[in-house]
Amino acid sequence: MRALIVNADVIMAASIKVALAEEALICDATDLGEDGLEIGQLHDYDIILLDLTRSGPASSRSTTSQRA
Repeated sequence: MRALIVNADVIMAASIKVALAEEALICDATDLGEDGLEIGQLHDYDIILLDLTRSGPASSRSTTSQRA
């Protein structure tokens, strides 16, 4: 399984990545919503963990685009 983590809190993202890797998930992570949108279109992810407390259009666009 493959996971994408989009979280501005680098420490939180790293903790999540370690926990998921222990469960044998391949994880990619970014701290930028725009990068998350681009990366999310490059690979077929089983799960995307997006920090919804992020503000700005990139977060909204990421959520909307990935649901399509």
